[in-house]
Amino acid sequence: MRVRAIRRNDHSPRVEMLPLIDVVFLLLTFFIYSLVMMHYLHVVPVTLAGQIGPDMDVDQPIYEMTIDRLGRVLLDDQPLTEAQFDARLRLMADERPRPRVFVILEDRSEADRGPVLMRLQTRLSEAGVNYAFVYRGEQPPGAEPAP
Repeated sequence: MRVRAIRRNDHSPRVEMLPLIDVVFLLLTFFIYSLVMMHYLHVVPVTLAGQIGPDMDVDQPIYEMTIDRLGRVLLDDQPLTEAQFDARLRLMADERPRPRVFVILEDRSEADRGPVLMRLQTRLSEAGVNYAFVYRGEQPPGAEPAP
């Protein structure tokens, strides 16, 4: 009977360091580039209402304020001066039942509308007017149509 010899390698297993170093440098490069491209935004927290339809009174007056692409504030599609805006805001605050104002933001702005939006929100809150934000823009591709 013949006995088979078992082949044994004298090479012990080892860990290759070069691929590990390559991966570490790739990850380091990725994180450096992603950090450079980040934008830090300082925003004010906003509490969003649930549904705005069912809690509205049928007789409640509704106004539409639009912040257009140029950063102008329009009330029912009419541009207003500061004095006209203040007068209309006082009239809205005195109306009974309280009116509801929908603040509409048009998409693709050509100006920074952040300060305009913050000032408008502050003035509406100080006047005690109920308001809600609405976004008017193109529907993204593949999005479900609104009910």
